[in-house]
Formats: sequence, structure tokens, C-alpha cells
Amino acid sequence: MTLGEKIDKLFELREKKLKAKEIVSDIQKDFDIIQIDIISHMQAEDVKAVKGIKASASISIGFYPGVEDLELFANWVVKNGKYEMMQKRVSSAAIKEMLDSTNKLPPGVKSYTEPKLNLRRI
Repeated sequence: MTLGEKIDKLFELREKKLKAKEIVSDIQKDFDIIQIDIISHMQAEDVKAVKGIKASASISIGFYPGVEDLELFANWVVKNGKYEMMQKRVSSAAIKEMLDSTNKLPPGVKSYTEPKLNLRRI
């Protein structure tokens, strides 16, 4: 297979993938609507679990904290040694900007580059 043929094949696969994502997106919309309806119905009837023929469903309550004041929270984490409350992730854009302007990374941060193929319709 020539390089051009490989690029065309990759393009075809990307197009298939995009169509599949559209289908999944439509399915997800239907799924979300029915899921919200079921949760509302179960809560209105005050039931914890319901069984169908193919599946059963129960409601669990998710917990999702969010930071309102990063400086206050970060200072508290350091003061109390509660580093497990943080996730090990940095902002790529901010780190790249610093690296571009100072040619240095902050202490404790490493970076790597990875080639990415950009594919455009002709």
C-alpha cells in the first residue's frame, strides 16, 4: 500500500468513526431521556430498585465535589498534608506557555512530545 493509499484508508476509517459517533450520540440522547424518566419515576414512588425482564435498576447517589477557591483549598491541603485530595494533573496550555517563554519547566514537572497526524478532507 502506498503512503497516499494509507492516507486515504485512514481518512475512510475516520469518516466511519465520525458516523459511528453520531449514532452513539443519538443513542446517548435517548438513553439520557429514559434514564432521567426512570429516576424521576422511582423517586416519585420511593422505590430503591426495580426489575424488568432483561435487567434491573437501582439508584445510587454520586458525590462530586468542586473547588470554589483554589488558593484557599490548596493552602489547606498543604497545611494539613492532605495531598490525596488532589489529582496529579497539570494544565498543558499553561505549562507549554511557561516553557515557551522561559525555556524551563516548573519543579516536579516533566513533559514529552508525541507526533500527531493531521488529516484533512481534499
